[in-house]
Amino acid sequence: MIEREEKLEYRFLKFDTHNKAEAGLNQAVAEGWALVSYQAAGGDGAITHFLLLSRPARRSEFNRL
Repeated sequence: MIEREEKLEYRFLKFDTHNKAEAGLNQAVAEGWALVSYQAAGGDGAITHFLLLSRPARRSEFNRL
């Protein structure tokens, strides 16, 4: 088991095309997110692409109070 002191935040993204998923991933990586998992599901007519991303938790305005 891996234990970390660092808190992570996660983002789950869903796209209806591979091209949109790729563009979304590129944008997320530019914002500091890292890919955790990718999954595609569906059939011949429609495939849905799912991305799970993580990054170190950022301090929010609420945490300063």
